[in-house]
Amino acid sequence: MEPVAKEEKSVLMAAKRWGTFVSKYDQYKKIYTNNKKHIDFANWYYENKLLGYSYTCKLKNIFSKKTNALLKSCEEIFDAVDDSPVKYIGVVKEVQVRTSRNGAKYQQIVVADETGIVRAMFFEFKYQPNFIEKGKTFPVKDDIIIVSGQKKDGGIVWMDNLNIINNYIFMKLSDVK
Repeated sequence: MEPVAKEEKSVLMAAKRWGTFVSKYDQYKKIYTNNKKHIDFANWYYENKLLGYSYTCKLKNIFSKKTNALLKSCEEIFDAVDDSPVKYIGVVKEVQVRTSRNGAKYQQIVVADETGIVRAMFFEFKYQPNFIEKGKTFPVKDDIIIVSGQKKDGGIVWMDNLNIINNYIFMKLSDVK
């Protein structure tokens, strides 16, 4: 790219300033190019981060299209029959590491979507070795996760698997690697 002239005799920017402009532009273009790949998710993510809610679309609808899986909302999970398989997406609101009466460690994760919240249990003794071998990490507050498992009494989901997906969208230069 070359500096654009306002008129034939004057240059809009000096060559040195133009070089600085182009280098900064390239970094922000990486954010734009990445977010353009996931436009619906990017819209939801920006609205949720900046406004506190998304009014254009639901997270469930965005990822139901992408994954070809029937994702349930938190409201639908409460209505589901006990011991039925469920798969849903939401934002982690709280993570607690606890110990059962038997001495087994587990994580209780509160996941919310636009319709409500669901508590999910992840038993480390059962799933942690396979989970960590796959290079996965445990979620923290404000992560966006897809959870699959079985609904148990009281609306609690016993997780079989979870995937953290919030690394798709960039908001600032430090997010770009």
